[in-house]
Amino acid sequence: MSEPAISSAVLPLLRCPHCAGVLEGDVTLSCSACGVRYPLVDGMPWLLPAPALALAEWRGRLHAMTIHLKRQAAQYRAALRPEVTRPSTRNRLKLLAMACSDHARRLQALLASLETEAEPAAAATYAALAPVVATAQGLASYYPNVHRDWVWGEAENQAAVAAVRRALGSVHPQRWLVLGSGAGRLLRSARDTASRLDRRG
Repeated sequence: MSEPAISSAVLPLLRCPHCAGVLEGDVTLSCSACGVRYPLVDGMPWLLPAPALALAEWRGRLHAMTIHLKRQAAQYRAALRPEVTRPSTRNRLKLLAMACSDHARRLQALLASLETEAEPAAAATYAALAPVVATAQGLASYYPNVHRDWVWGEAENQAAVAAVRRALGSVHPQRWLVLGSGAGRLLRSARDTASRLDRRG
């Protein structure tokens, strides 16, 4: 399958991010002034000052994230030991494992164009390109929170909203400061509840 070319209507609007020179080409763009070449990834021009390095970094991040999700799925499955007998716990571990595996597949499909004709780099390269974050924190550290807040139904979130309402009592704050809001579902539901109470009052 041939690489999609950039639209002739868009090309005159683009400039080289390195020197602001005019770009030429269709499948691969090149600067007429400094000669830097910019690839198209799935039809989108990769307009970054160091396009080759940036593309390698994104490939590294995709690879690292995919490996992380697959390992996380395996850890959830390994946690389903015989002594874990509570049905809700076993069900959650199964759902998390399935979600991580599915996310890895979807991520690879969504960003498949990044891997076109790409040679896999060494593990040390991927490690060097990884974001600098706390040891226990990664790109998918709060993955379960997203599913808890937006996928698995209302029970946990409604219980948390009820706790917030009890804590607020008759106070209906107009401004909120939320620290560690997770995936944001609790904040939105609590805010909507407060708005309804204000309208009733």
